[in-house]
Amino acid sequence: MTGPVVISREVNALYQRALELAEAEKIEEAMDNLREATAISPDFSTGICELGNCYARLNEHDKAVEHYDKAIGVDPYHADAWYNKGQALIKQGNSSEGEHCISKAIDLHSGR
Repeated sequence: MTGPVVISREVNALYQRALELAEAEKIEEAMDNLREATAISPDFSTGICELGNCYARLNEHDKAVEHYDKAIGVDPYHADAWYNKGQALIKQGNSSEGEHCISKAIDLHSGR
């Protein structure tokens, strides 16, 4: 397993601002910050995952799953991306694959 991605202060500031905006229900603005952060640092899987979370909050589960897949592609051990992908798949009606993803997230989180 590779180590964590080191992000710049600029990327961290964009990410933190995105979290604040999402909390304030300013999802589109949050997404703009996340897009900028991940454009600067394409391997920032946590930012990519959070972009997926924004799509999920907008009930755009197809786009959410795309971003969770992208985050997992960058970091296959990203438990949150696996879990959130599972939740989105279940909301799309794909319970079997969704449950598999959630199980994978639990295994990763518990170190299995």
